[in-house]
Amino acid sequence: MNTPLMFRPVKLRLKIAYLIDTILDSPECAPGNTATRMIDTDPNGYAVMWGQIQNIYGYLNWGELSDDEINDIYTSMLAVPTEFRGIMVQPMAIIDTKRRWDQRNWSRYEQRRNGRRTIARVAAVPVLACFGIVLPQ
Repeated sequence: MNTPLMFRPVKLRLKIAYLIDTILDSPECAPGNTATRMIDTDPNGYAVMWGQIQNIYGYLNWGELSDDEINDIYTSMLAVPTEFRGIMVQPMAIIDTKRRWDQRNWSRYEQRRNGRRTIARVAAVPVLACFGIVLPQ
């Protein structure tokens, strides 16, 4: 089963983002909020960055991997230099990316956003179940 990135646990989603953003080196941008991103005509840099992360996640077929397998990839890349999409990634570069995400408050934003997603998901499950739709766990 292919697991969309948004259905992964938040900590795993962030690890995926750290790995992929290490090669993207996304510029600083404010996450804003969902409502402004939806109505704003200019592409939000934060949404563009996540779009790129999701594209690479799909290209790498990481949706087919289990959470444990992705954790193993993350742990391995933190231990030894690894070629990733044709670029040699040093473990320290991943740590620097995580630090950058923390400094820009992106990690905090995603963790808080996850709480709101969880509430929405819990509210939506009974409604969707009435129509025979089951969300992935």
